[in-house]
Amino acid sequence: MAAGTYTDNVTITASGSTGSPKSVPVTLTVTAAAAAPNGAALYASKCQGCHGSLATSNIVNRTVAGTKAAIAGNVGGMGFLSSLTDAELQAIASALSPPAPAPALSVAPSSLSFSYQQGGSAPASQPIMVTSSSGTQLAYTVAASGGAWLSATPMSGTTPGTVNVSVVNPASMTVGTYNGMVTITAPAGSPQTVAVTLVVGATTPAPGLNASPKTLSFSYQGGGGMPAAQPIMISSGGAQLAYTVAASGGMWLSATPTSGTTPGTVNVSVNPASMAAGTYTGHVTITPSGAGGSAQTVAVTLVVSAGGGTGNSSLKVSPRTLQFSYQTGNHMPSAKRLMITSAGAPLSYKASYSGGSPWLTVSPTGGTTPGTISVSVNPAGMPAGSHSGTIDVSAPGAKSISVAVTLMVTSPASDDDDDEGGHGSGLSADAYVYDPMHSGAVAAQWVDGIGVPMHNAGNQGLLLSKNASGSAEAQAGAVIKNAQGLTLTELGFDVREGGQCSAGSPHFVVVTNDDVTHVVGGCVKGTTQTSLAIGWKRMRFDPSKPELASPPITPGQQVKSIAVMLDQGPEAGANAGGGLVVLDNITINGKVVAKK
Repeated sequence: MAAGTYTDNVTITASGSTGSPKSVPVTLTVTAAAAAPNGAALYASKCQGCHGSLATSNIVNRTVAGTKAAIAGNVGGMGFLSSLTDAELQAIASALSPPAPAPALSVAPSSLSFSYQQGGSAPASQPIMVTSSSGTQLAYTVAASGGAWLSATPMSGTTPGTVNVSVVNPASMTVGTYNGMVTITAPAGSPQTVAVTLVVGATTPAPGLNASPKTLSFSYQGGGGMPAAQPIMISSGGAQLAYTVAASGGMWLSATPTSGTTPGTVNVSVNPASMAAGTYTGHVTITPSGAGGSAQTVAVTLVVSAGGGTGNSSLKVSPRTLQFSYQTGNHMPSAKRLMITSAGAPLSYKASYSGGSPWLTVSPTGGTTPGTISVSVNPAGMPAGSHSGTIDVSAPGAKSISVAVTLMVTSPASDDDDDEGGHGSGLSADAYVYDPMHSGAVAAQWVDGIGVPMHNAGNQGLLLSKNASGSAEAQAGAVIKNAQGLTLTELGFDVREGGQCSAGSPHFVVVTNDDVTHVVGGCVKGTTQTSLAIGWKRMRFDPSKPELASPPITPGQQVKSIAVMLDQGPEAGANAGGGLVVLDNITINGKVVAKK
């Protein structure tokens, strides 16, 4: 009832009685309740002058009884406060000691990640720890969202408690990334959420042994130097495999080492000394140990030719092949040199070209060993395609030597050209290795037949490997030629699945005009795009983003050099690939780089 005075009557009636009925008046007075004392206001008017503001007061945690005793004893002149009631003293004490905040719910960790390989076992459950900030016990409920694959139990509890999160029936799920949420709610405070990610991967193929290239060719001319050894790159799809190596076909053929583990390198050598002129064939067989797939056989051909001339001198020309490339509208290719020497006495030689090659020029057309011939080409007006010619070098009494010359003429390519050559970009990728300890543990080579399957006949892929015996400084990769002065918007490559594609490598190394070195990648940091072929991934990198480049490259900054490299390996983990990777379609600003 509101404050005020209320009146009424009580009437009493008795049948047959005189003086009936009787009325008794009743009055009710309702007064307003006294307002609760304002502790902060009382403190400001009574105490602040001596003890400072409420926020900085030097008195806390005072009781009413203790304060009354101090007033009664006039401690510090407090006797003037004797008129304060107990309620007012309690209000001041409460203002000096505000109540503790309500307990809040907390969870750890804030996110969970699961991974599942098709055909494998379901991932183990993971816990979420639920606590309250003050230690006060709180009741909570649990809910999982995002799909039937996600489960969280129990569905309720009290702090401190544990919620077990598990993945349900992942065998029915397709390859991909799934996201869900576990929400934990208490009656007071905000709900706490834990993000849950599940990555479902494809079935891992059974490990198999691979050898590349599948053929090797050697040539030897009697009286000349021995041919250099050539490598066979040994890899496996999946787990590391042990293998043995055997050479067959004759004593002239050898392969070392005779055993190893993937990824590895087998060096093939020939010793044609005292062999008659002719063509010899042999094989190098690499056999996996246990159930590691079938053996790999590499065919080896050796062509032995007779020494030149009838006297004590023989003619030598190096190199035996020349290659030029020209894109319509660009500068003419630079001239190349042939070194003309002889074993024994000096020889007078002549040089000429044949094969209907008016675009080919040699200068000078003769000389005495040792000498040099400059070879140049003039592709102006020539149609796109491959053009061949031959330079013949001869000397009296010596066998003539022919040098094959190839000129590749290309038309400008569009920005999104993914062809094998990539000549439209004006850039080229030259394979290289850096092996300061001469361990033989790193290799880099463009290899026919291992690139992204396309319409091109060569189908080359860049094979990079680094095994466990390599030093920390050793690296294999490719240098991008003609990159100086570019400004970068995107880098990328296609990577063959099953090879090393990790957070560390392979990656790009870019040196900008301010001499700062930038590392872009590694492989898995990039954005995955749709690949042109099954078994390949297309990775793209924005060099201006801090999460992809260290340090990031300022947009518009010109570069001095670009390289792509594998300098870590073998690494641990699902993406390690045993220290071996095959790359293709290396791109700079969306343009495919030519292969060298």
